Amino acid sequence: AMVWGATLATYVVGLTYVARGESVGAPLIRWPLILLAAPAVTGLAFAVTNWPSWAPLFIAGFLLWTLRSISILRGGGEGRIGRAVGWLLAGMVTIDALAVSFRWPYLSLVLFGTAPLLIFLQKRIAAT
Repeated sequence: AMVWGATLATYVVGLTYVARGESVGAPLIRWPLILLAAPAVTGLAFAVTNWPSWAPLFIAGFLLWTLRSISILRGGGEGRIGRAVGWLLAGMVTIDALAVSFRWPYLSLVLFGTAPLLIFLQKRIAAT
């Protein structure tokens, strides 16, 4: 549990650097984006020691979600940072799904399935 807590904290640090760009209008600092990969690295470490597992499926899903968030960030247009931050915040549930996939894979499917729902809800309720 401590490892996953530290992993989530690392992800939040990366997300915070992305979000900072929206409030201060500063250019995007690229190196913190690597921190967003921490859950995939932790997931791989756990998958190697807990094989077989569903973890590779959830690692791939997490990476696709995060890459989609970064593609929004790199795109042009007004509000791109806010949209990317919203996606990254919604993606935190995919980290939870990955973390519990080693013990409760079916719960992980439910958790992962809530990420698109969170994006939908952000149309009505601000993510931040």
